Amino acid sequence: HAMPGKALLARVCHFLQTEYGLKDDNTHFATSLCPDEINNKIGGLQDLMKDCYGQLFCLGGISGAPLTGKTGYNAFAHHVPDNGNIVLLFGPHVGITSTGEVGSTLRSGQSNHSTACGATIGAYNALCHCTSIDDEFDQNDFQMDWIKSQIAPHMTHISESENPMSALAYQAFDMVQGKLDE
Repeated sequence: HAMPGKALLARVCHFLQTEYGLKDDNTHFATSLCPDEINNKIGGLQDLMKDCYGQLFCLGGISGAPLTGKTGYNAFAHHVPDNGNIVLLFGPHVGITSTGEVGSTLRSGQSNHSTACGATIGAYNALCHCTSIDDEFDQNDFQMDWIKSQIAPHMTHISESENPMSALAYQAFDMVQGKLDE
């Protein structure tokens, strides 16, 4: 079940402080989230965690992958207080409509639903309709190129699953986590 950001934040911050001693004066906060406005709402989890830890370093590109690379991560690491801690919120985002449709959301000011995560779903849809993977990659769009390269090996599993958009969301999480683990 989904949990409101404030309720989740209270649990997370309490746990991190009591179990590990993480506080705003000894911890630097980073995210690897898609820059979509869904993730940047005032009162959203990212915003609330920034308030809790006082700083925010953004590592994420479209899809939430840490596409700032090793250079970006090293820059972030140099901002951490001496003998301090890092809290990293990461992952893709996924829209879910009020009727339970995964991969879609109704954005503020719009009358029709749109995709979320649009980049991940766009990559999946492009791969569904291409005849040759090599024709589908564009080095001038390196973030989308990277997303496609991560999804391509999993196309059969995703497309044949009971709910391809749910399978795609899980694969998107795995690809972000894998990139962070590098």
